[in-house]
Amino acid sequence: MIRALGLKAKLISSFSVLIVLLSLAMFIGYKSLSKVNEFAREMFEESYKASVGAAQLHARLNGVRAALVTMMAETDRKKQALQHKVIKDLTKEIDGAFDAMLHSPRPSREASLLNEAKDSWLAFKNTRDKELIPAIYEGKIEKARLLALGIQGERYNRFVSLTEKLINMEIKEMQENMNASQREHRTLVISFLFIGILSVLVSILMAIFLVIDIAAPVRAIADSAKRIANGNLETRVEVKRNDEIGLLANAFNSMAASLKGSFDEQRRLFEEEQKKVQQLAILQEAVAAIASRLDIEPLLEELSLLSALLVKAELSALVVLHPQTGTIQYFKANIPQEEFPIKTMPAGRGLLGAVLRGSVPVRLTDASADPRFEGLPSGHPFIGSLLGIPMMLKEKVIGGIFAANKKDGAAFTQEDEDLLLMLSLQAATAIENANLYTKTVELATTDGLTGLLNRRAFMDRLTEETGRSSRYERYFSLLIIDIDHFKRVNDTHGHPAGDAVLKSLAQILKSQVRSVDIVARYGGEEFVIILPETDSAGARLVGDRIRNVISKMPFLLPDGSKIGLTVSIGISCYPSCASSIDLLIEKADNALYSAKKDGRNKVYLYRETLRAQLENDPAQIAVLLNQNIGNIDAIITAIDIKASFFRDHTEKVERYASLLAQAMNLDSTEKERLRLSCLLHDVGIVTIKSAILEKPDAFPEEGWEIIKEHPAAGAKIIEGTQNLKHLAHVIRSHHEWYDGTGYPDRLKGDEIPYLSRIIAVADNYAAMTSEMPWYKTVSKEKAKEAIKAGAGSQFDPEIADAFCRII
Repeated sequence: MIRALGLKAKLISSFSVLIVLLSLAMFIGYKSLSKVNEFAREMFEESYKASVGAAQLHARLNGVRAALVTMMAETDRKKQALQHKVIKDLTKEIDGAFDAMLHSPRPSREASLLNEAKDSWLAFKNTRDKELIPAIYEGKIEKARLLALGIQGERYNRFVSLTEKLINMEIKEMQENMNASQREHRTLVISFLFIGILSVLVSILMAIFLVIDIAAPVRAIADSAKRIANGNLETRVEVKRNDEIGLLANAFNSMAASLKGSFDEQRRLFEEEQKKVQQLAILQEAVAAIASRLDIEPLLEELSLLSALLVKAELSALVVLHPQTGTIQYFKANIPQEEFPIKTMPAGRGLLGAVLRGSVPVRLTDASADPRFEGLPSGHPFIGSLLGIPMMLKEKVIGGIFAANKKDGAAFTQEDEDLLLMLSLQAATAIENANLYTKTVELATTDGLTGLLNRRAFMDRLTEETGRSSRYERYFSLLIIDIDHFKRVNDTHGHPAGDAVLKSLAQILKSQVRSVDIVARYGGEEFVIILPETDSAGARLVGDRIRNVISKMPFLLPDGSKIGLTVSIGISCYPSCASSIDLLIEKADNALYSAKKDGRNKVYLYRETLRAQLENDPAQIAVLLNQNIGNIDAIITAIDIKASFFRDHTEKVERYASLLAQAMNLDSTEKERLRLSCLLHDVGIVTIKSAILEKPDAFPEEGWEIIKEHPAAGAKIIEGTQNLKHLAHVIRSHHEWYDGTGYPDRLKGDEIPYLSRIIAVADNYAAMTSEMPWYKTVSKEKAKEAIKAGAGSQFDPEIADAFCRII
């Protein structure tokens, strides 16, 4: 196997060497071609230089020729000396050119050509000196010309033929050298190309061998690894060979088997951990539910559901014992109670008693086979496996948690017992907190003397009932009950007797209403009852029944004596009597006030009160006044119930006006007219809606316009009386201004009745110094200054001055 592995290594190494040789051959071929190109470039440069030299020599000879021709064309003997000098200069220049060309580095053939040309030039010079110059001096111009041309042409032709011959020889030699070089390098390139192709073929063969012998098994191993990575741990590699690949395949199969075993173990541990995490999550949820719930029954329902979920039981229940009697106080199961009426069981018997009295857990595979299995009511659900855990608080059993019928059919385990035990510890604390919260709520919402709801709790329930009635467009009634002459009970028999009466009355009230009705102590000797879904007629029946029962009931006092009592009851109905809670209470209280004013031991609906009658029909004021002027006080009381400021303001206006009447020396008749006018000057307020009177700022424009109508409305009411209609114009004009800018008729000066002018001063001073909805209260000094400032504009100056003197 080691040899096989070494052979494969060598093959791979040979393959690498061939690749390197191929690369080297390609590199050498590239460098050879570069040499050929460089040699050809040098040959062409030498040829170019030879051509340039020949061209330069040719150009100079042409210059000599041109000069000779020009010289021979001259016929003037006077210029012979100059011509001779020119010839000498040209000859010198040509000699210099030959010397320069011969001394520069040149190939041998070009140098021979130049030497030959120089020899011809020297021969020409000799001929010139022997034949041509004398001919010129002798004036044989034509002869000299022909002689010069002949010599020059012969030399020139020879020079050109020699130059061409030399150039052709050079070019031929360069072509032969280039062809030889190209043949040599072509052979080299073909050799290396053959080597490269051979290397490629060998490489391909080796790659095929490697794919068949190594790559395929390795790919099989890789595919198996992918399948294992995708979760298929049953994957195995089938390679039947004894070399390194076989060893690798066997090692891979061993690794896969090990991974599967490890994965199975990890999965088992993960499932166990997930189970624990799930159980802890349920416990955490239970703790959160315990922390968020303070009402005992919802808390027990939540815990019963979590108990079943925690140990995977079909049935679970929580039992809470009464702290004093030890009987079952609460029982909550995860199934409807009618399916498991365990409340009928005594807490000290059977398996339930074993847990609650024995203070030890009970865990049974088959509870029905246990001899302690007894006492369950008929029709109870089947109970197989059972787990019961006592709930302990301060070493005292306060209840228990029970789970039955594990869902997978198995028995409950020690782990299940531990989980329920942990839950029971939290549940016991939570139940104790809920009990404390319940007691705290009862103390906060219950009257400590009577056990009824207190005033705060009553207001919360009244708010809820109002919202429900508004939402579903239903109605309900409110009763306010007051004990008649209750102060006499305390004064005569003492406060303990009064407390006993209040307790007894509370029990009577609870016994006379339905379970859905709400009874509360409103304060002192006053009680309230809310009657849902009850109109005013039904509320009257309830009120009359309560009044009759109380009037006939003897009340037992602490000293053993008995007394009789009566109550007065006022009733208002929502929403027919009022559209808000405050108005509903106010109108029930108004009805109670009317019942007491009418002799007590009566039941009054709000609609039966004088205020209600006057609001519905203001003309009833005239009827009452026609019956008896003494009804003014009842009218003022009714209006004061509507507008709480009315009586106080009216009495102040009467008092200040009386002082003015004395200062102005009015007679008794005028004083009486002024007194009655003051009492009735604002009677028109009865026609204004309560919402405007309570919040005039909510109607900045419209509200004021309505309020300003009350003088005219009051005058209209008084005009309907027989004995007081002469006061109507006084009442109508008490808001007129002395300068004519008042209302409702814009009267001015003496046009305003004199008594009205007196009432105007008294009314404004009383309004500025009292609590009025549409006036800002100021001190008496500032009110007095305002009266002085208004003299002549708002008020009669004489009356204003008199008022400021006496006040």
